[in-house]
Amino acid sequence: MTSRTWIHSLIMIAVVGIFLSSCGGDSGSNEIADPGNGADNDTSDTDTTMVDSMVTELRYDMIEVAGLMTTGDFDDDGFTDVVFTVRTLQGFPGGQNIDMFRVAYGDSAGSFSEHTDIVRLGSSDGTKQGHTLIAVDLDGDMVDDFAYASGNVLEAFAGDAGRSHAALYRTSTVTRVVGQPLYALDADSDGDMDLVTAHQGLRLQHNDAGAFVTTEILDSPLLSPINFVTGDFTGDDIADVLAIGQPGINSVALGLYIGDGDDLNIPDALDSLSNDLFLGGFSFDTASKELAAGDFDGDNDLDIAITSTTSFLQVMINNGFGRFTPGQRVTVGEGPIHVRVADFDNDGMLDLLSINQNSKTVGISTGNGDGTFSDATGAGGGSHSILLNNDFDFFDTDVADIDGDGFVDVILAEDGSNPQDSGRGSIQFLFAPGR
Repeated sequence: MTSRTWIHSLIMIAVVGIFLSSCGGDSGSNEIADPGNGADNDTSDTDTTMVDSMVTELRYDMIEVAGLMTTGDFDDDGFTDVVFTVRTLQGFPGGQNIDMFRVAYGDSAGSFSEHTDIVRLGSSDGTKQGHTLIAVDLDGDMVDDFAYASGNVLEAFAGDAGRSHAALYRTSTVTRVVGQPLYALDADSDGDMDLVTAHQGLRLQHNDAGAFVTTEILDSPLLSPINFVTGDFTGDDIADVLAIGQPGINSVALGLYIGDGDDLNIPDALDSLSNDLFLGGFSFDTASKELAAGDFDGDNDLDIAITSTTSFLQVMINNGFGRFTPGQRVTVGEGPIHVRVADFDNDGMLDLLSINQNSKTVGISTGNGDGTFSDATGAGGGSHSILLNNDFDFFDTDVADIDGDGFVDVILAEDGSNPQDSGRGSIQFLFAPGR
């Protein structure tokens, strides 16, 4: 039987505004309009490559990028946009230390010449856990919205063809812990997307006509879910949540919250993970425990890959019923903190992307379609490693076809807020790394 706790919270509307900014180039202008409820806008065996010519970056005067980012079509023009967290620096017309979301609008060439700024709740300081800022259609208008969750903050903003991103929901009530990371799924089959976060258990934020005032806490044999991913892991066309967490003080395991069309059910069994997956790290260290899902072996169910603390991704193979056994350990760069799944070389088979903090590399391990991948040892034909600037501080990542050429691109966010006011931080685009 599923054990749950229900929390009913009031909506807290903060007295903050949405700023207008438009820029005519990568540096951008920093002109602010009056705050309002919406936003207006003016117009070895590894192949290692240095890729300065392949990278385009967004970097701004008097603005530091704070490390959190996601992509979507937020103005419904058919092109990929990017939203990310920023903080204003000294000299910014509206003042210093303003925490904002910046929505940069893409065009057919994969460039970003205009943007809108939205003042946000709380601090823009992020973590390397990632996936606290997501794109999802929350209001059912078929346009990408974006939502953010961390600590006691939950915010959601509407996508809009006129680029007026009205707040769908905002709360930072100190008595309500929201948690992170953030994913979306229709947990109750009512046709709208609910939000799920983690803090001392999974927390299901129910979508009530665009508001998220009700939190359902799902108890679990996992003492504290550290990270998770959503998907249909049992083949019944209903979304589930697969979490990684601690069943005990010195162990880590996977637990599947199975969706039944009405709710999520707590795991009735756990799949243990090898203790050496997280050597040299702590069991509660979120930056080394990210999951990504995809059908790696062509059997029509979702397998997963997990980042380690050292230099590999652990593939876990789904038996078709949501139970997982260890597959290949895919050797990648040092310190992988993010993993994504996509077909980067357009061969019809899913590949793995690793973002490797310590070696400052972006790695692509091409899939063979049978659950195995190329890797840095030369297994499966060797992988592709892209070496970035040694000063780059990886925080968040996403994948999308930015320039519409049919190849998946990689978007990276670094953090410029530590130390604060350093002026560092950027959004970088790595175009068609699997071509």
